[in-house]
Amino acid sequence: MHHRLTEVPELLGTSHSAYETAVESFRALGGSMWPWVHPGDLLVVSRQCAGGVRVGDIVLFRRMGALFAHRVIGKSRRLGRVALLTHGDAFPEPDPCLAEHEVLGRVAAIVRGHRHINLDAPFRRLLRRVQAGLSATRWLWRPPARAVRRFLQR
Repeated sequence: MHHRLTEVPELLGTSHSAYETAVESFRALGGSMWPWVHPGDLLVVSRQCAGGVRVGDIVLFRRMGALFAHRVIGKSRRLGRVALLTHGDAFPEPDPCLAEHEVLGRVAAIVRGHRHINLDAPFRRLLRRVQAGLSATRWLWRPPARAVRRFLQR
């Protein structure tokens, strides 16, 4: 999912302590993270640098004048810098690698109607890791899954 910067309040805070603790939220408009994030969900974002992000986390990042919230499926360190590989769960291909400066924070919770989904709960952390693995191997399991779904819909 992506948002034009003019549609979303800028994430504020420039001091180191503000960067670590600031929390912002924005409404998801797209479907790139379906079924985990629905259009209209409110995403609660905690400021976190790329080094503190784990595989399976959903990160908010800025690229080409737009904001995106996608899942981290890989993390590496190159020349002392962290690079993240992200993927929209509903997309067939991962995004180009993210540089540290593109990461704005990590989605800590999702508010869907009156339901608050804490992504930091232990069971949800496990689900995030599983989903990251599924996203990374999507090319392997997605074609048979689609065939089964088409067969069952007959």
